[in-house]
Amino acid sequence: MAQEQLRTARRNASLSQQSAAARLRVSQPYYSQLEAGTRPLPDELALRAVSKLGASPSILPLPE
Repeated sequence: MAQEQLRTARRNASLSQQSAAARLRVSQPYYSQLEAGTRPLPDELALRAVSKLGASPSILPLPE
């Protein structure tokens, strides 16, 4: 689910994967794996995605 929201946020911002990765301070291959769902989205990176890409806050982890 988070990967779809990440992809949607990137596309809504009209960014390439390379540009989105640079904003999140990760490599493009790593970013691609996040969008594909082959890597989990770490909490810290989810927070950056909301701030830097305008991703939906629903990708943020719920407090315990």
